Amino acid sequence: MRLTILVAALLGACVPMDAPEADPPLAETQTSSQPPDRRMPPLLLTLTGPAAVSAGGEIELQAVIVRAHPDAAPLRVEIKLPAGVTLVSGSREESVVDERSATIRRRFRLHVSEVPQADIVVVVDTAGDGFGAHAERRYRFGRPQPRLGAPSLGRDRAGPGGLVGRPVLGGRVINSAPTERRTPR
Repeated sequence: MRLTILVAALLGACVPMDAPEADPPLAETQTSSQPPDRRMPPLLLTLTGPAAVSAGGEIELQAVIVRAHPDAAPLRVEIKLPAGVTLVSGSREESVVDERSATIRRRFRLHVSEVPQADIVVVVDTAGDGFGAHAERRYRFGRPQPRLGAPSLGRDRAGPGGLVGRPVLGGRVINSAPTERRTPR
């Protein structure tokens, strides 16, 4: 019993009663010019345009590039156009050097002679000493985004060596299709 009281007294003596408050986290003390979310990608690209397009008209697309940490590394901005679409205003490819702006906007006016089945693609690349970033967005002329098919769970699949079977842990394939047996000569 004395040992328990002695240990409790010694532990109580080690903890100061008037402990100072902890320093505030760094995120609260940063200036407003710093992005509050540290998980933001180095480049964030959005591309907006009309919901529907008709042949023979003009459309305007706007690309907005947001950089987490603006610097002097050049941004290479390129728009790739499918057949049937021509650039009326804006640059097909340019290099942007702006070390102060976190947000950069580019507008493209396009003539659509026929609505293509291929997408318009805007690509932004940047690189510096020891880093690089790539962003890409597509404008689909009002078409819905493609969807992946449902997984084929429980269906037979071709395995190693072209065997048809179901996968089993360990990488083996259980044969579920009849195969020819060869007789030794």
